Amino acid sequence: MKKAKIFVLLCGLFFSSLAHADEFSSKGIYIEVYYDIFTMRVWEVGSQGDLALVGNYPVTLTWKKYKLPKKAHVTDIIFNPIWYPTEGVKARYLKKHGRHLKKAYAATERQNAMGAFKWKLHFVKQNGFYTGDNSTRVHEEKVPDKIGTKDSSGCVRLLKEDGLYLSHLLKQYSERIIVYTTSDKALLYSAM
Repeated sequence: MKKAKIFVLLCGLFFSSLAHADEFSSKGIYIEVYYDIFTMRVWEVGSQGDLALVGNYPVTLTWKKYKLPKKAHVTDIIFNPIWYPTEGVKARYLKKHGRHLKKAYAATERQNAMGAFKWKLHFVKQNGFYTGDNSTRVHEEKVPDKIGTKDSSGCVRLLKEDGLYLSHLLKQYSERIIVYTTSDKALLYSAM
């Protein structure tokens, strides 16, 4: 009986990895962000669809209630980015602090919310996935104590060291998929 359960588990892992391997025409990066455990899990996808776990990284997530899962392509990675606050962020800041935010903040300015890196995202319209907001990003968490909390206006935030490492890694690949989900509904290696 135990051997049969192990066999079923291994078959599930194999077919789960195949389901995502066909999304890549060449080597790439596959990422899942788990909204229930504040974790980003990253895999490298080989030319044969083989997967190698890069690691698990703690994140800060949004206080907004998203319908999950959502899927996006990481379209660009920028180091020391300029921050352009959205209209929603500007309105909340004005209400909370009684001051207006500028239209843009250089990388050297303390108020730049992006930090040392940002990933631009393009959410896909695909059966089984809800549509996301293309203005959201993955960027640095400038207050490390906020990791593991719901603090952002929509973006996923990583510790500076983790984000810089992953940004350099992602730069090596043209195919980069990120899925927002929960650990109990993980689309890849759900048994992990």
